[in-house]
Amino acid sequence: MNKSKIKKVGQEVIKLESIALAKLSKSLDKDFIKAVELISQQNGKIIISGVGKSGNIAGKIACLLYTSD
Repeated sequence: MNKSKIKKVGQEVIKLESIALAKLSKSLDKDFIKAVELISQQNGKIIISGVGKSGNIAGKIACLLYTSD
């Protein structure tokens, strides 16, 4: 794959991801708000777990929650 093709594929991926994020942002509803409120009201520990890719995501969420104090 040449440099031009690599750049074109990268731009297409970013374009598709931006469309997906726009759709996702429109799908936030009262359930999302409730979940955020419940998490933010916790005074104790929140346990997040997963295996494989979901474990990696759980680790990132845990890090985000830990550093947002």
